[in-house]
Amino acid sequence: MYDRLFTSSKIRNMEMKNRLIMAPCERNYAHVDGTPSVRYIDYLVERAKGGVALMIIEATYIDPVGKNHIAQLGFYDESQIESHKKLTDAVHAAGGKVAVELVHGGRQCSSDYTGFQPVGPSAVPCATLSHGDIPRPLTIAEIKELVQKYAKSAALSQAAGYDAVELHGCHGYLLYQFISPRANKRTDEYGGSLENRMRFPLEVVKAVRETLGGDYPLIYRHSGEEKMPDGSDLAETCIFCQELEKSGVDLIDISAGTYESVMWIVQPTSFPHGVMREVTREIKKHVSIPVATVGRINTPDFAEELLAVGDADYISLGRALHADPFFPLKAQTGRADEIQRCPACMACSDQLGTQLPISCSINPRAGRERELAVIPAAVKKNVLVIGGGPGGLTAAMVAAQRGHKVKLVEKENRAGGQILYATVPAHKNEFGIVAEDMESLAVKAGVQIIKGQNADSAYVLTENPDAVLVATGSNPVIPATICGLERIPHCVATDILSGKIVPAKGEHILLMGAGLVGCETAIYLSDNGYKVTVVEPGAAPVRGLGLREGWVLRACLEESPNINIKTSTTVDHIDEQGVTLQSRGVYTAQPFDRVVFAIGLKVNDRLYEELILSGYQGEIYPLGDAVLPRKVKDATYDAYQVAMKI
Repeated sequence: MYDRLFTSSKIRNMEMKNRLIMAPCERNYAHVDGTPSVRYIDYLVERAKGGVALMIIEATYIDPVGKNHIAQLGFYDESQIESHKKLTDAVHAAGGKVAVELVHGGRQCSSDYTGFQPVGPSAVPCATLSHGDIPRPLTIAEIKELVQKYAKSAALSQAAGYDAVELHGCHGYLLYQFISPRANKRTDEYGGSLENRMRFPLEVVKAVRETLGGDYPLIYRHSGEEKMPDGSDLAETCIFCQELEKSGVDLIDISAGTYESVMWIVQPTSFPHGVMREVTREIKKHVSIPVATVGRINTPDFAEELLAVGDADYISLGRALHADPFFPLKAQTGRADEIQRCPACMACSDQLGTQLPISCSINPRAGRERELAVIPAAVKKNVLVIGGGPGGLTAAMVAAQRGHKVKLVEKENRAGGQILYATVPAHKNEFGIVAEDMESLAVKAGVQIIKGQNADSAYVLTENPDAVLVATGSNPVIPATICGLERIPHCVATDILSGKIVPAKGEHILLMGAGLVGCETAIYLSDNGYKVTVVEPGAAPVRGLGLREGWVLRACLEESPNINIKTSTTVDHIDEQGVTLQSRGVYTAQPFDRVVFAIGLKVNDRLYEELILSGYQGEIYPLGDAVLPRKVKDATYDAYQVAMKI
């Protein structure tokens, strides 16, 4: 079915069993000295078993000065060979191939993590990653020394058993900083013209090629477009890629952006699928070596299409393999409908910036392959799951995979819980695939799903399961202290998002709460022609969100002309004059047609409490929002832990 996707090939002398590559993504799984942890190796072994042709591990620093995360891989000293060889041996034993990606962070480093002042082509700081540090311009002697450090790390990587070396000249790291006219303001032979700006990265390529020899694969990763004013563009990229080919590069791995245009590095769900296809299509016109494309590719059908029309020679998957390591194997064996598709929620990439190990909203086993290994149950039981949100569906699937007989009861006519509300704003429509895939995988695991059935304690006692998992979720908070609330129509945000309540055209709506739900509801209302005023007692909207998730939401808010956000503002009371707002001690009355609440969620643990008092003799486990309202990744992690206890 996927003839092109599963066509074998060679990159120089390296056999590739298919056209799928695991993109290099940092994970915060390494030891602080840069060596791979058991956790990191487990993660790679799982994906090797999943059938990807080549895994490129994360940006691996060649010099401690060039480190930009605490738990980042590094490879710059002979003492590290043994630990990296454990990694390559484990991957090879699992049937996989693995390449190292060598990097120096340059101006995108911070002394907070390295203890050194960052260096770069010029004294131009990175606006997002340097934490205020000004980079020190490299001297020509230091540039020459760095060329040799790249070559040394390449030699160490070859000795450790890596199957290929990739040079990270992408995403605003040091090699790209010399290419970028924004970051490179030098006036010597390493700055100014494109020829001069290419000089350092090409010197690195040539030195690494000479070190590796003529038979060893060399890959170069490059940002096809900088996506910043006065940055490097596609025309420069095409010229540079021709020089890469002349210098001995075997594969050009294309991405986009820098950490000043970070949305192009890890694209949100609002970006189109295959966002880099036009760029790689153009590059292929200028080179004869293969080109890999990346960006929002989460199905084998779309990957096959990109190959079929000639937009790329290889498909690079990052988050898609984080969400489902067996994507390749499932596609090749006729089980594409079992792939858990990445919705581009960006939870993983947002965790990266916290310096904590990254996880996955829909695949809690990512990075926890050993901890959450699904082990068959010693005693098979009848299990009843109440609630078909992300937590309930995941727990039901895992319990069934362990051999239990599982029934899931959902009171609504659709499974998905809070996920269904998240799909309503236009920029997140694709989130619907999360509920679809979770339900489908639960059914394939053997779960019986009953929808439109309210399950109270009497229902549970009648069913009399051996274990009941209470995944009843959470309910919106409605304030009880607003004087005069009865004077105005009011509802909660989920009433709007579900379509239960449709405001009359022309209504001016007051929305209380500028968190995730409040802002997304405001965007949805604005997109449908309503004027919305959002009041938030805090100092800023969308607080508490991940960095990238917050950027996306703020961008949507800024593009919505019908939304007015008032921070440090609360509702004091409602009377015949309208709604009186209080902001920093100043009171103003304004007319509104409706109040919508998005001020938080509270645990829905009524069923759990009823069961505790009912005399039910079986096992009872609350999970997900029924324990504490949190994010999808927390609910699914809970689900695995609970399902493994039964």
